[in-house]
Amino acid sequence: MAKPKRAAHKKKKIISKKPTTSNWERLRPQLTKSAKKKGSKHAARDLTDALQQQAVKKTVKKPHTVAPDTYVALDCEMVGVGSNGRESALARCSVVDEQGKVLYDRHVQVDERVTDFRTKYSGVRAKDLKNDSVTFRECQQKVAALLRGKILVGHALSNDLKVLLLPHPRQQMRDTARWPPLMRTTRHGKRRPRKLRDLVLEHLDRKIQEGEHGSVEDATAAMDLYKLFAADWEASLRVASA
Repeated sequence: MAKPKRAAHKKKKIISKKPTTSNWERLRPQLTKSAKKKGSKHAARDLTDALQQQAVKKTVKKPHTVAPDTYVALDCEMVGVGSNGRESALARCSVVDEQGKVLYDRHVQVDERVTDFRTKYSGVRAKDLKNDSVTFRECQQKVAALLRGKILVGHALSNDLKVLLLPHPRQQMRDTARWPPLMRTTRHGKRRPRKLRDLVLEHLDRKIQEGEHGSVEDATAAMDLYKLFAADWEASLRVASA
């Protein structure tokens, strides 16, 4: 007589719960608020987004804290004079401190006939030079006083100082157009300045100069860009002078 076959016992699958990660514990409260009720697809998507945002925040370079009352940023807007409008004359001048506070911002009267207002880039119009504007001499004296003894920040500072007819010690200048790490290298190995707009977008994730330029906006952007690299910048100067 054949022996009866034993009933096959199915092995139970042991499901072990994976320990929750620190990321999950940290992000779960915000996900329960933002995830939709239906299914886990939305929660998974929200978790992915949150982790990506967290990774981006970790890679963002924090601006260096600079000493108060030590730095100022300068930017000028020019208009064209002469028969072809290629000669530049000062039309607006702005100075901000290390926190972006406006210390000076005035339109400047032009003694010569303006042949090109360059409004698309300068933002200057004929009425600006007539209403509430100051003489070149007044502007020059005021700006000279603000720059005295300060570390001067800006982009292509030689152009601004030239149009103001003002000197400034080279060792007290921080020009974002001339610091090597912020310059581009040509295929021939030469360094060339980059546009302030491109540098600010790349390093500060901020858009400027989308329309007419503004000297306050540009001076503030140059200061913020400098502060982002201030520690490395000052270190490189100490090495160069050693």
